[in-house]
Amino acid sequence: DLREAGNKPILSNEVLVEANESMRMPSLSGCQTLMDDNSGENDGTSVNLPDWFLRNNRSRDATAQCTLVGISYKEFGRKMLSSWIDPFREALCDNSDEPTLRGRYSVATLSINEGRVLSWLSGFIRKSAKSNTPPQLHGESLLYFGEDPSEFRDALRMHNTLTGYVYLLDGIGRVRWAGSGVATEAEAMDMVGFAKELVPGGVRQTAKQIPSSKKERRSALTRRKGRG
Repeated sequence: DLREAGNKPILSNEVLVEANESMRMPSLSGCQTLMDDNSGENDGTSVNLPDWFLRNNRSRDATAQCTLVGISYKEFGRKMLSSWIDPFREALCDNSDEPTLRGRYSVATLSINEGRVLSWLSGFIRKSAKSNTPPQLHGESLLYFGEDPSEFRDALRMHNTLTGYVYLLDGIGRVRWAGSGVATEAEAMDMVGFAKELVPGGVRQTAKQIPSSKKERRSALTRRKGRG
């Protein structure tokens, strides 16, 4: 039962997938950002995955960047994504104390709307998504309308559409870590630590930062709970 597993059809990886064993993010064409395109139409800018995730990595260096991708099919799953995205953004994307981090970590969300009926309602769904998403996040928010992208779904093991899924991609679009459901504090800490491992040299170690090893991260969590 999914409820007994904490709405987690995919358990979070305890280690990064080795580079030579990882798969590239599967392709998905015709996604739309919430940004208006240059023609002035309100149908959004069309992008193809995974190339869009790599658009700022001209060198195609695997260690140049790390992208957290959150994917949902339903509103119930979409609401779960913030439990992963907020800690990631706070620790890595909004870290003004580390100039070397700027542009090396990013977030993207994808809402998959399957079937003919939702395609007919795409204008309404997009308008609603824009109004419920802060303008500064429109460029990293994607919508997909179309038939069931079964190959995309199967490759990422997204067989339950009620929950949310998250993936860490390295600089060349390989899936190095995955999680699902609502993040526990420990899972969020692990995810941030793994993201740092994917961009070596991007973070200067300080006492305030999340430790890089799993054992150290667990110890830090225990200390924090003890102080609470």
